[in-house]
Amino acid sequence: VARNLGTLGFPRNWPAVYTQNKTLKSLIGKKGRCASVRVGVVGCPGSKDLVHIKHVDLHPLQSFSNAERVSNAAGLRVVQGWAVFEHLDLPVGTAFVAERYWWNALDDGTWVDFSPRPDAWPELLLALAADGAPKTNTSLTSADGDLACGLLKERYGITARITEKSPAQLVAKPCVAKPVDYSKWANIIDSDDEPEPPPTP
Repeated sequence: VARNLGTLGFPRNWPAVYTQNKTLKSLIGKKGRCASVRVGVVGCPGSKDLVHIKHVDLHPLQSFSNAERVSNAAGLRVVQGWAVFEHLDLPVGTAFVAERYWWNALDDGTWVDFSPRPDAWPELLLALAADGAPKTNTSLTSADGDLACGLLKERYGITARITEKSPAQLVAKPCVAKPVDYSKWANIIDSDDEPEPPPTP
């Protein structure tokens, strides 16, 4: 199932694509299908940030519970929204995906994402949901399990299978990289500053 998603990655032609691409705006713009009020480019956490999670177990494909664990352990606010990707195997600017995603915010409001991520994704484009992006607890269907196993294999190189009586505990190495370049936070854009797209004929 996961292979049908194609190759996903950071949107190309950033940051111009955010203000100029109608396809992306229709997805995460103020009136988009996944309406968002703010976006930011978030790198892997630096050493100063990692002290918050010294004793926190984090798992791939579990951003919701990861963010809640960090909040419980370090008191960092949970932020609900979307991780935004482009279909890299399709023509530039033609197809994007928004995955429901949670992360955390430091005391000064800076966004930080502690969830393990693939090596190919040193940065994520995160979008703050206009009306929140809540997640309810549901039973894992066989299709959900197949998708999760496919994504684990494709993104992390982890081979896993889901069993009814003993669900696999899936662990990936933490995302540790050089300290975050906070100059990237200049790329955070409030929706109030977005130029309005030209009227559609």
